[in-house]
Amino acid sequence: MIDPNFVETELPSVITEWAVPLASQRGTEWWASGTAVIVAPYLAITAKHVIDDHWLRHQGDVPDSGEAVGEFSLVAFQAPQSGDACLWAVRRIWPSPHTDVAFLKLVPWSVGAASYVWRWATINVLPPPVGSYVAAFGYHDSKIVAGNPIRWQHRASNSFGRVRGVFSERRDTVLRDYPCFSVDARFDGGMSGGPVFNEAGELCGLVCSSIPPVAPETEHTSYVTTLWPALGTLLDLERQGCPPGRYPALELARGRQMVVRNWERVSVEWSDSGASTVALVKEDAG
Repeated sequence: MIDPNFVETELPSVITEWAVPLASQRGTEWWASGTAVIVAPYLAITAKHVIDDHWLRHQGDVPDSGEAVGEFSLVAFQAPQSGDACLWAVRRIWPSPHTDVAFLKLVPWSVGAASYVWRWATINVLPPPVGSYVAAFGYHDSKIVAGNPIRWQHRASNSFGRVRGVFSERRDTVLRDYPCFSVDARFDGGMSGGPVFNEAGELCGLVCSSIPPVAPETEHTSYVTTLWPALGTLLDLERQGCPPGRYPALELARGRQMVVRNWERVSVEWSDSGASTVALVKEDAG
């Protein structure tokens, strides 16, 4: 059955400038899974569980905390509307302790990437209201075909729906123990980490999970990760004119390295030890 709200997307397009599929390699084994979205020069975000899946496939158990070095490569493919396609190597990963989001440091891995002129999405860290429309995007059927050179095949789709519920603190205490919202849009496997846009065209969340309808007359139940807790993630990405050290992603919004709406509503406290807490400040707080 054709779903009019789930539409195959040709490459390249406007969205493929920002949204990129991920693949990992260890030795001769390649594996493609998950989507990320560019939020600043040399910086992207994806679902933390996407990174966990790649780690589990190549390394085994995911580290609980602290620094870890993976013995596999993680790369992203970008299809700009003009110019050459770009390959990016992921050289650093900062998983959020507060939500299902991970930040990725991108380094050029192709001639096109080295000469790319940056464009990135505007973020709104607050969830859209119930009843409003959203549009999601992701690479739901990427695969690597062995050979020399390898072939990276992509299938990408836009998915449209409405917000059905907003969970300000968490949906549950097991699978979605963080702020998120539910939508009736269809999300297929591999779309995890892909961007979700509100009616203003702002990046308002990341594709998280989906439950297909149990009967033809019922709707999809999908979940989107809300972005404000991700601003509490501690990074050590170099910033021009700033001393080295760890700082929350909120500082990138404050310094306009990321274009973020409603970042003033987010409060972060952190220490040099690497611990941080993040909270959403009420609008009427004085």
